[in-house]
Amino acid sequence: MEFTYQNRVIHTFAITPRTLELGEYWKQIDQVGQRCADYGFTGPLLFNGNDTFVEVFVCAQTMVEKYGLAPLIAVNPEYMHPFTVAKFVSSYAYAFDQKVYLNMITGTALSQAKAMHCELNHDQKYGRLREYIEIVQLLTRQTERTVSFEGDYYGISDLKISTPIPDSLLPGYFIAGHSDAAAAVRDRTGAIGMKMLDPGLAESISSDRGVHFGVVCRDTTEAAWEAANERFPEDQRGQRLLKHSMKNTESAWKKRLMFAAESEDLGE
Repeated sequence: MEFTYQNRVIHTFAITPRTLELGEYWKQIDQVGQRCADYGFTGPLLFNGNDTFVEVFVCAQTMVEKYGLAPLIAVNPEYMHPFTVAKFVSSYAYAFDQKVYLNMITGTALSQAKAMHCELNHDQKYGRLREYIEIVQLLTRQTERTVSFEGDYYGISDLKISTPIPDSLLPGYFIAGHSDAAAAVRDRTGAIGMKMLDPGLAESISSDRGVHFGVVCRDTTEAAWEAANERFPEDQRGQRLLKHSMKNTESAWKKRLMFAAESEDLGE
């Protein structure tokens, strides 16, 4: 599933399920890791948040050590100092000779942000994320000397990572977001922009190089729609969950997709 198109390598990542069933949580993550290894994916996308049962960097180490994968790790400044992320990156490079990818995010459910006493607004979170990425980049690229940085949200003085990281093992950075603030961080840090693929398909892809989408595959169109409707039923319970989810988010892409779903006939 990792392939070359017009002399460029296309990396593919499989999404790990977001289950709240404790008994199934790790089984499903491990199963996705095994399938990524079996079918040649770059690695799994690993989520982060208040509602995850296992710390994301523990999941990542399993994917690296057990399956030899390069996972896409969700990193939110709310949960970890940038120095710690840089240490994890250097540890994977040193101990396992493996590169990883960092999915730099700002979002949590509004209820989760409240629980963490995060009072930053949408654009402030992206300002903090830009500084976060810049510190990780400085620490991982300049391991031969100390680094200092002074920003609005972070400051470090004469800090360094002791383990050198070869250029080939420096992390790749993704920015998931549809907002202007997300695009500004993408451009400033050189990260790969990643967007949800909306019903416009190719027309929705512009300056971003990453696309996030799901596919329901069956033998016929009718069977595929039957499976999709079974998985995402348009019943009262589903509508209540959708309304609750939209009230509990400030995500621009979720709002755009909901608007598109309400505005277009997606059954064509």
